[in-house]
Amino acid sequence: MAEDGPVLGVERWRRLLKADRERSPAVWNQSAEGGEYAGTADPWEDKRQRSNCERWVKDAWENGHVQFLVQELQMLGKVFEFENVKCVGGFGATTLSGRGGYVWRDTPEAGLKHGEVAVSQKDCQSPQDVASSLRHELIHAFDDARASVDAANCSHHACSEIRAARLSGECALGEELLRGKPLTGDGSGLPVGQQCVKRRAILSVSHNPACSRIAQHAVDTVWDRCVVDTAPYMKYPLDVIFA
Repeated sequence: MAEDGPVLGVERWRRLLKADRERSPAVWNQSAEGGEYAGTADPWEDKRQRSNCERWVKDAWENGHVQFLVQELQMLGKVFEFENVKCVGGFGATTLSGRGGYVWRDTPEAGLKHGEVAVSQKDCQSPQDVASSLRHELIHAFDDARASVDAANCSHHACSEIRAARLSGECALGEELLRGKPLTGDGSGLPVGQQCVKRRAILSVSHNPACSRIAQHAVDTVWDRCVVDTAPYMKYPLDVIFA
């Protein structure tokens, strides 16, 4: 039988990746960015989500990238422990939305402290989701530890979002295929992976109330400097080469 052409080959890969995600306890539904999972009317759903989230955090904690970033934080004098990862139902205490959020300031009303990472028990539906989220948020923690990021400073926030989007693996080829994104240029002249990085950085910065109206400008302003900053890695990890 003849091999698939380039378009059919991409579609086959996307279907295989999607099928792999659907082996998790909930059903993956594609959305404009990232994705969300269909919930149920079961009154025990919140308890089930919390239990799964806490179990997946334990699994993700052993991820090699997560452990590397934790060790790099320790070298900067910032102790980040397993207990600093919190499964929560929403993100009112952070400037981010989606699968996870770095807590930029103490938020007693939500039971969260500056420097902790909140993981959405609703949006994270597999150990892979949690590991990806932790990698993203630990880049924020690293930036905060080395430079005291001011989340109300849109340039600070934009730079950290660019770095987190690029170094976390969320713009790897497989992730873009799962989002249903075409692997073609958008006219910006950037490689496809960097288009993903910029798109997702702008989206994240737009969730910051202090920066919502100037998110794209903030990202554009710091792009050239921040997109090439790979710290604490010496070079880009193999799973983010696409970006």
